[in-house]
Amino acid sequence: SAWRMGRWPSRLDVGVVAALTELSRRDRLAEGFASRLGERPACDLLEEPGAMDEAVSLLAARLFHGGPAETGPDWSPVGWGEYPEEVVDRTWRTDAARLHRVLDTLGVRRAAGGTAPGTDGPTLARVLDHLTTPDTETPAPSPTAPHSGHGD
Repeated sequence: SAWRMGRWPSRLDVGVVAALTELSRRDRLAEGFASRLGERPACDLLEEPGAMDEAVSLLAARLFHGGPAETGPDWSPVGWGEYPEEVVDRTWRTDAARLHRVLDTLGVRRAAGGTAPGTDGPTLARVLDHLTTPDTETPAPSPTAPHSGHGD
């Protein structure tokens, strides 16, 4: 989703190692993996590992997303520290706004109570309220006799 927003991780290797380390902490089957991550990585043998890591990250973004060859105002790196706010939060807010527009189009009413005036209310609360409240406005379909298939 970062690539669609014109952003790409500035330090791909750092993010991958952080994600793998976190997964290994949660998974007993990966026992010992965290200690192996502490070993000296091959990128440390490079003269400028940070520059190489950034170049590889940009190359991956270009290969998998088709972004431009150079950075610019619409295509720039994002550090892992800023990633949650600049990419994840923004993506969730965009998706929630899209869901609210669909719910509005379908005529789903806003969540009851607990929200400040002029706000959309929590998306999940709105969906759950819609799914758990009986629909009194739509008439139930009338039962019909089963069709025998003989033209009667």
